[in-house]
Amino acid sequence: MAKRNGKRYQQVCTSIWDDDKFRAMDDDTRQVFLYLLTCKHSNLTGLFIMPLAYMANDIGWKPLARGLERAVQGLDNLRKLGRIDYDDATETVLMVNHLKHRPLDCENRVSGALAALGEIPQSRLFSRLLEIIEKNEDRKISALMEPLARGLRTLGHTVTVTVPVTVTVTEPPKPDGKASPADDVHDEESRRLGELLLQLIRQRDEKAKEPNWKNWDANIGRLIKIDGRTAREIETVIRWCQADGFWHKNILSAETLRRQFAKLLLNVKGGNHGTGGKNGGARDGWSARENADQVRGLKPNAVVQSGGDKKPE
Repeated sequence: MAKRNGKRYQQVCTSIWDDDKFRAMDDDTRQVFLYLLTCKHSNLTGLFIMPLAYMANDIGWKPLARGLERAVQGLDNLRKLGRIDYDDATETVLMVNHLKHRPLDCENRVSGALAALGEIPQSRLFSRLLEIIEKNEDRKISALMEPLARGLRTLGHTVTVTVPVTVTVTEPPKPDGKASPADDVHDEESRRLGELLLQLIRQRDEKAKEPNWKNWDANIGRLIKIDGRTAREIETVIRWCQADGFWHKNILSAETLRRQFAKLLLNVKGGNHGTGGKNGGARDGWSARENADQVRGLKPNAVVQSGGDKKPE
């Protein structure tokens, strides 16, 4: 990454069009990949903040709900291909081969990379980037990047790692649709989705209290095990409702998410955008960029309307 006439630019190798994996990508995945290679959010490390709402807006995918769905799908495909890694909790992305194609080959670039890391929130991707640096076989480059590696090791000590626990539920649901006691035990996917909902809520309200995780795990688990919803559907609905001008004030708990899920999913699939306004759920008078900022928590939170939750529970 460099500057010319005051503008930043990235080098992209022309041989990318001969790469079999790149040629095999569908159009959306290829567009997401090229966007990540050239977007203004990128930096010298290849690890940078990348809100999905910004991506969908910059690419020009409308309405926002559909744009978020396409962004999620594109990132998922790139993750399976080993091209990127994405941390949902901090909305950060790691371009896995970034340092291979754009090595930090001088002290100034390493200093710039260290400065860029200081702007990234604590993420599990720090340890992944450290692994990439430690595997570099060029001794000169490795020596130059040692200060960056030390910085990542220091940052990595403060990152909390959650060990996933998968629970197999063998007890069938009761005929009345109520959950069995086993449903109160969370699995990895239920907790991940719950943490995503809380993280998006806290982008607008940093003081939102820690929820009752037993309640949240159970309700999201029931969405999957009893209601038959897929994790991808739930993630799409969570991101959509937290970007919508009306629903983001009313979906503040996993219980309400489950209760309103059918209505929310119909809005997403039907192209309706709630009652929050035009442009994919943005509040009236807000631009698409301002609506993307709303997802990032850069706009003040409004008063919770009647019928919604007052706080995570």
